[in-house]
Amino acid sequence: MDIDMRERLNSQPLKEVAELLFRPAIERDFRLGFGHMMQINKAHVVMLADTGIIPKDVAARILIVLESLEAEGLSEADLDPSVEDLHFNIERLLIERTGPEVGGRMHTGRSRNDLHATLDRMIARDKLNDLLDLVIQLRGQLLTLASRDLTTVMTGYTHLQPAQPITFGHYMCALASALERDTKRLEAAYETINQCPLGAGALAGTGFPIDREITADLLGFDGILENSLDAVASRDWVPELLAALSIMMTDISRLSMDLYLWYTDEFSYIDLDGSVAAVSSIMPQKKNPITLEHCKSKAAHVYGALISSLACLKNVPFGHSRDVAGECVASLWNGLDESSITLRLMSATLSSLRVRSDIMAERAARNFSTATELADTLVRECDLPFRVAHMIVASLVSRAVSAGLVASDITAEMLDEVSRDIAGRALNINPSTLKSVLAPERNVEVRDSLGGPATAEVRRMVSNAEERLKECRDRAQARRDRLDQARARLSERVRQITGAL
Repeated sequence: MDIDMRERLNSQPLKEVAELLFRPAIERDFRLGFGHMMQINKAHVVMLADTGIIPKDVAARILIVLESLEAEGLSEADLDPSVEDLHFNIERLLIERTGPEVGGRMHTGRSRNDLHATLDRMIARDKLNDLLDLVIQLRGQLLTLASRDLTTVMTGYTHLQPAQPITFGHYMCALASALERDTKRLEAAYETINQCPLGAGALAGTGFPIDREITADLLGFDGILENSLDAVASRDWVPELLAALSIMMTDISRLSMDLYLWYTDEFSYIDLDGSVAAVSSIMPQKKNPITLEHCKSKAAHVYGALISSLACLKNVPFGHSRDVAGECVASLWNGLDESSITLRLMSATLSSLRVRSDIMAERAARNFSTATELADTLVRECDLPFRVAHMIVASLVSRAVSAGLVASDITAEMLDEVSRDIAGRALNINPSTLKSVLAPERNVEVRDSLGGPATAEVRRMVSNAEERLKECRDRAQARRDRLDQARARLSERVRQITGAL
């Protein structure tokens, strides 16, 4: 007996349908998820045997062929778009080798709806685990740089104007903190993703006495999506993951933009190795920081994927449809890939980064970023209200800039002159005290409040962050171990069933 999956339609799909819809989906699922689909098939057959829904000898014959197909591997040339999807292609090959009386029983108690919902989650969790490894690596690099440059003084900016002295280590520690929050969001998305929809059927479960706990366990899921309609209708995990990726990409784009500015001749705060740069076809002097440009702009692709997934779900009935199962998920894979590429590019860029600490320190000593500490000193030592001290220092800076002076040119006499005009009295600050107050290094060390840039405080933050990073690495390994253990359990159950034939 020939099996015709399209018997209800009494026709083959139009060429446009087969080539524009079915073939791209089949090739994508084959490229991303052939191994995962074979796992799903085997776990389902094991469950059918364990629950007595199909005889164990039938299950064994199905499993033997599935194992053979997986070992032999398929090529895209083996895939026929006229049978609609990857699952039907695999089932067709199974039935060809076993006959419909055996192979035709594999799909008992199951729908393509719950199968593909499961497949997408399995692909996504593996890709997310790989991506989280890259995030962890980048966090480690940022913390290494933070430790290396604890005392590398630089200007901190607000509104892209000199604000207060910090250190390059303090800056890198800040970015590590941002990526730590990104990690938490991605880990939360993993928890959402790793729930098993298999067994939900088309939408209303099944009348067969299936055991969803068995398949969820053999496939490495942490739990089950209980409501059968929710299991096949929901793809909210897709925008959840893409939203977390979008926030992470925003953080990386901001880091990229800072490094991009600091690499300019006007800043010259950092240098990059030629291995992460490109040349000009006409301008011999050029050393273009292309990795940073890509890290900035690739965020746009992830934003696009997020909006695409949301738009595909908007105003769609809460059930299975191609809108939900196909179009909503389509943008996810590119979003994951672009995010992974960006993480790798940023990691490579940081590995080549050289800090020009002399220029950083010289700029911080000249650009009046030490003015806040001068105002604070007037409050502490001259018993001035902060607002009055602020006015005096603001006027002092204005006069110095007008005279073409830099911060290190300010004298005690200049300060007294301004103070007389505003406060009606001289402050008589010791010149050596004034020099110390205007030193960027002192500005950094005096700011030892919780989270501040002082060396000891940044060292403490880095140490704590490294401990949390170790815990994160342990969680990542535990996730992989659970999946490996599930694969081992599935392989053992397949061996037991096929060995008894």
